[in-house]
Amino acid sequence: MITFISGGPDSLKLIRAFRNLLYDDEIAVIANTSDCIWSDGNILCPDLDDIMYLFSGNLNTSKWTGIKSDTYSTFNMLKKISPESKNLPIGEKTRAVSIARSNIFREGGNLTESTEYLCKYFGITARIVPATDNRYSAYAEIDNEIHSIPEFREIYMNHPDAEFRASVRIDSKKIPEISAKVKEIIEISDAVIIGPGRINTTLSPVFACRNFRNLLKNSFVISVLPCLPADYSPEKYPSFHKMLNVYQSISDIIIQDIKEEREIPGTVRLNTRLKSVHNAESLAWEIMSVIRSH
Repeated sequence: MITFISGGPDSLKLIRAFRNLLYDDEIAVIANTSDCIWSDGNILCPDLDDIMYLFSGNLNTSKWTGIKSDTYSTFNMLKKISPESKNLPIGEKTRAVSIARSNIFREGGNLTESTEYLCKYFGITARIVPATDNRYSAYAEIDNEIHSIPEFREIYMNHPDAEFRASVRIDSKKIPEISAKVKEIIEISDAVIIGPGRINTTLSPVFACRNFRNLLKNSFVISVLPCLPADYSPEKYPSFHKMLNVYQSISDIIIQDIKEEREIPGTVRLNTRLKSVHNAESLAWEIMSVIRSH
């Protein structure tokens, strides 16, 4: 089994490519849940849901988030009725998933149980699990302003370097614990692939779970770095550099893009720019050959 720790859209592109190399039941994905928020009385989990939409064939791959062909009549009507409303733009189909999950919570269930229920409904055979069942939130601080992770996505889409400049705050009454399902999956995995994608705002909250890094030390771990800003330096991007140190402590192999001028010592250089299906498939083949040789 190959397990992915998903870092957002770029991870989804790589996972899609791996589905051409493996059966879905040979793939597991651990999802960030620090972006889960209550909206309109129901719990919304964007990172987790996008993974389910990918495997069920419902993902909007023009934006790499949400359900394709979703409609926004409810949201648009609400904006007319309450112009001052700060509700997130949630489509009708996405709202239905959110309500179904919330109903399980209201009956005493948790995030793992609701994810299993939704995966069964969508006919997904891959193992998709939230990193933790504990409630916690992450916030991105950038330019002296604090944003929820869903809010920060809007910034990131227009300014990709914001991911490297942002620092992340974890808001939790206690340190979140990894779920029993996560521990089980990592222990039986042939390899764990981290990223590529948003290291600070999507992956670092997963690493914040208690004992998560220790668990990975017994696994064969491949980390795929995002493409660095042209002006990258540890001094200019300290939060990213801190996460890079974490990667170096847990990874057997770290992959960096072959075209970047600033080389991070000890990395393997491959083409990690997932601008097309062909690019993603090539990278998947390269990583799979490394796993098989291991």
